[in-house]
Amino acid sequence: MTGREWCTEHGRALPCQQCAVAAQFDGDLFSTAERKAVGRHPNTEAFLTFHTANPHVYDNLVRFTREAKRAGLTKVGLSTLLGRCRWYLQIETTTDDAYRLNDHTGPYYARLIMHREPDLAGMFDLRDAIADEDNWLGVAS
Repeated sequence: MTGREWCTEHGRALPCQQCAVAAQFDGDLFSTAERKAVGRHPNTEAFLTFHTANPHVYDNLVRFTREAKRAGLTKVGLSTLLGRCRWYLQIETTTDDAYRLNDHTGPYYARLIMHREPDLAGMFDLRDAIADEDNWLGVAS
């Protein structure tokens, strides 16, 4: 998939309708949105930052997924694994985020795990997500 550019203020694909409405008042329809453009969606950037600072989260998610597979499960929900990680990793993470392990990381971790761990391919059902919009897997791998 091709990457999109995103509005950093509203987290929407450019041209951002909210920015376009605001720009009507200064007579410049799209330059407001273009000035706010970044290469990836803000959630993707936040995930990559978190993942880099907290590699033990990925390691634990992989470990918990393999435990589920050994127990006979053919599918597991990432939200279940994130909850388990929250329980064990409250103290270990280095992010300033009050929730430490944001639910927005789920789609990214599901895709990254199945990309990097061939034995776990297919363990997660994937829904359409912002994680599909950006070309980020090579950066996180």
